[in-house]
Order: sequence, then structure tokens, then C-alpha cells
Amino acid sequence: MTEPMTPPHAHGAPGASSDPRMILAQAAMATTPLINAMTPAQMQLPTPCEGRSVGDTVAHLVTALQQVSSVGRGEDPSTWPQPLSGLADDQWAKEWTEAGFAVRAAWTDESTLSRQAVLPFGTMTGAEALGIYTNEIVVHAWDLAKGMGMPVVFSDAVVGAAMAAIKSQMPVADRTEMWAGMEASMPAGVTWQVPFANAVDVAPDAPMIDQLVAWNGRKP
Repeated sequence: MTEPMTPPHAHGAPGASSDPRMILAQAAMATTPLINAMTPAQMQLPTPCEGRSVGDTVAHLVTALQQVSSVGRGEDPSTWPQPLSGLADDQWAKEWTEAGFAVRAAWTDESTLSRQAVLPFGTMTGAEALGIYTNEIVVHAWDLAKGMGMPVVFSDAVVGAAMAAIKSQMPVADRTEMWAGMEASMPAGVTWQVPFANAVDVAPDAPMIDQLVAWNGRKP
């Protein structure tokens, strides 16, 4: 059976590992065991993402993956899925899998990669948007793994793509002025909250994943 996130042409295709859809798929597939393993007893455990529990983080991850489909379909951000709530604890894995299939369907056409995508915080190509969401999935999966006390491993290609994407959007460590400007320009109907804290200092030779989460405002 084809994995829900895998582009149909990607198996064995030359250069497939550089396809941003495949990179996102790899990030999502590495996250799947965490979501499948989550138990009701873990839902209220804290995570490194301030104010978010394990349950909140899973809800955020599922919603992010659903929004990737909205980007692929060219939908206006004001119509995108909002954070899910009220699901039974054992329904999150199903929602995650269904969201993965929806992403695969929404991004099958090669033209989605070069088409301009409108996100709440700016306009960019579809490929660039996938990079941003790869970062989102990797970092919040790291949060989830820490909260659950489980390992999660991402390839260097995935972490590298996430780092390149987030540094293109957040090139400075102190984001205070940037967030103020974005909040002022938010489209009507889109709820704003500061998405990332300022970067945390880490050693230059720290593991790639530590450097990534630190740039996203986490203390590794």
C-alpha cells in the first residue's frame, strides 16, 4: 500500500529526496509512530512548547497537516481548518492518517510547487510553503516526543530542509519587531498568536535537530 504522504512518482525517482513533497512526507511518516503510540494518560502531559500539552500538540500537528492540503488546493487562509478539539483520544491517529492522504491528493500536480501560495504571513511558492510546514511538523513532533518520553528521528535531509525554510522566514534571532508587523497585517478572520519565541543559543557543533529546535525558540 502506498504511504498516504508519498507523491505517486517519488518511489525510485531520480532526485526524489529533494522534492519538497517527499521531504514533508518523510517528516510526517517519522511523526506517525508517536501519534499512534499516544495514550489517554499522556494527553495532559506538558511539552517544551509553552502552554501546550501532548494533546494540544497532536491537535496542532493534525491541523497543520490539514492546512497543507488547503495550501495545495489554493484556498484562502481565512477558510483553512482551525485547531481541532473534542475528538476522542483514540481518534487522533485516524485524523492524522486521513490528513496525510488529503495532502498527497492536493499536491500531486507538479504545478503546485511553482504556483504562488497565499499564507497568513505572506505569499510564496508552493515549494517554499512546504518547507515551512516541514519545519512545523518536525519541531512539534520533537515537542511531542519530549512530552511523551519517546524518541523521534528525522533524516539530515528533513532537518536541513526545515532549517533552510525557517531561516528564510526568520533570519534573525530576535523576532519581536517581525511579529508586531505580521500581526498588524493579518487578513480579517485569521486569528493571530506569536508562533515562535526568540532563538536559543546552542553550540555551533550541536546536533542538527538541536540547532533547529533552538532556532525555533526551544531549549534542546
